[in-house]
Amino acid sequence: MKKIGGAGFLAVLLCAGLLTSCELLDGSGGGGTHPSLDQTEWILVRLDGRGLVAQTQITLDFEDARAGGYAGCNAYGGSFSTNAGGGLSFADVGSTDRYCPDPPGVMEQENRYLEAFLQVRRYRVVEDRLELSDADGKTLLVYERREELPMDPRDLVGTHWLLQSWNGAPPLEGATFTLAFQDGTAGGQAGCRTFVATYQAEGDDLRFLRLSMTETTADCTHHQWAQEGRYTTSLSETRNYRLDENRLDLLTAGGEVLTFTRMLIR
Repeated sequence: MKKIGGAGFLAVLLCAGLLTSCELLDGSGGGGTHPSLDQTEWILVRLDGRGLVAQTQITLDFEDARAGGYAGCNAYGGSFSTNAGGGLSFADVGSTDRYCPDPPGVMEQENRYLEAFLQVRRYRVVEDRLELSDADGKTLLVYERREELPMDPRDLVGTHWLLQSWNGAPPLEGATFTLAFQDGTAGGQAGCRTFVATYQAEGDDLRFLRLSMTETTADCTHHQWAQEGRYTTSLSETRNYRLDENRLDLLTAGGEVLTFTRMLIR
């Protein structure tokens, strides 16, 4: 993680990092409630009064005094503090350092989001909406609560799946992408090579860890190699899943949906 910096962020970073100098504000802030944010997950729907760039997703999760998520291209996070009157402040915020050329505008949107995030001083929850505002009460960021699905990770164990689409678009013709789960381990075909990984799952949360390829070379075209890279990246960015009898959807931090159909293995 890199510290978010630069001239545009310097003043708010100093304020966010030095809580003794930036007092959390009290007051009701115009309605809504101020419940504990711990163990909650949110998806951004409005940034400075505007919607998001198409095919992008920004998330914010709170867990054990840490807050962060996915800013559209990079992961970000830091610590957070609240008070009973709706005061909220973030500190020690950093992000990964990746450049995303697509979709157009995603990097500018990410910069605007992180700048707004560091200016947050208040919060309120209205039904299933989280609103974050600055010290003057201006609403900067509006999120909707992520719906948690009633999944049981034990239902993944022993299943085998064939990828049908990314966001409705099929893989390149002739390429095969599979995914099989055992107890704590997963693997399959990634188009050119096979892979193995460990995973952690709780409820509808799913993370693939330590993913590695089992071969070093394969006879593939440039487009096939690029698609393999996209598949393994999507697995590494998976955050949640939906499972029914014959279909598995993997939901990534960036909002992608990978749809698989069940394979019958005899």
